[in-house]
Amino acid sequence: MTYYDHTLIWIYNNSLYILIWLHFFMDFVCQTDSMALNKSSSNKWLLIHIAVYSTPFLFFGIPFALINGLSHLVIDYFTSRINKKLWDAKKVHWFFVGVGFDQALHMTILLWLAKHFLLAF
Repeated sequence: MTYYDHTLIWIYNNSLYILIWLHFFMDFVCQTDSMALNKSSSNKWLLIHIAVYSTPFLFFGIPFALINGLSHLVIDYFTSRINKKLWDAKKVHWFFVGVGFDQALHMTILLWLAKHFLLAF
């Protein structure tokens, strides 16, 4: 086996870990203050966030990246608006419940995609 073959096997065997950490990095570390503060009221900033978030997922294939990006767009469209209202109303507990719910939805999508696109071969 070549180095390339070993690399692909390692990626396949560790794909769920890679997806979780890639999601964290792209959804939090690479999200600028402007994206985070404005995506709840500006579709422009939401789309910028989605473009930045989705780009590295192209490594897993165009269908994977498109489904993940579009679902991320729909989830964040609603959760960012709801969470902004909760934060503004100083309902801190429910704000963090909303953030957790948002992340649980994203993880569910990633696990579904992994099952159907990465672990199916």
